[in-house]
Amino acid sequence: MKKTLISVLCMFFLCALAAQKDGDLIVTEISPGYWMHTSYKMLGNAPFPSNGMIAEVPGGVLIVDTGWGKKPTRKLLRWVRRHLRKPIKGLIVSHSHDDRSGGIALFAKKGIPLFMSERSARLLREQGEKLPDYTALPDESTQLGAEVFYPGSGHTSDNIVVYFEEPRILFGGCFVKSRDAKGLGNIADADLKAWPLSLQAVQRRFPDAKIVVPGHQSAGGTDLLIHTLQLLETNGK
Repeated sequence: MKKTLISVLCMFFLCALAAQKDGDLIVTEISPGYWMHTSYKMLGNAPFPSNGMIAEVPGGVLIVDTGWGKKPTRKLLRWVRRHLRKPIKGLIVSHSHDDRSGGIALFAKKGIPLFMSERSARLLREQGEKLPDYTALPDESTQLGAEVFYPGSGHTSDNIVVYFEEPRILFGGCFVKSRDAKGLGNIADADLKAWPLSLQAVQRRFPDAKIVVPGHQSAGGTDLLIHTLQLLETNGK
């Protein structure tokens, strides 16, 4: 009961925060100095949201995932330039799908350092992408002012999560499903057997997480990890 109440209060808090909209890009502050950026793509007859992160870290700004395509990525870069007026320290790509990596060429054009795992780089090359220079992330890293962790396969074989310790924000990407999600979404590259074990690894690694940002739809609390496990039980067989 206590955990449920905390989750409800957390969701109320997130919804109450002011969001700044620029066409198909929305930027929402979820903690002082930390924002969720959301862009959209038409799936069927309706726009579907995709989330990333913007964080003020020592030395500048860290961005996790591009916008969903070049147009929202341009707006994302413009928002950081206008509102934060700090150098972008780097871009972390959480996995190889285009809702995470569709705007990397624009970051490279501006000379912004690019960080991704070797798994993601290999998959992007296999998809025919011409990769700009990048720095390979190890499975565990704290070099960028955030903790990057590879928990194992799940939504994809290369999905990583990013944890911001001081505000206790866990960016789960598409590895974690929102409470709005009734199914697992795109599982074309998923490892349904490994995914629950990988989720449990994240739960053990970040027991103090307070806010969890999924790859799509609404943010919430650590109940999103439990919800994703439940979806795997009912939809992942």
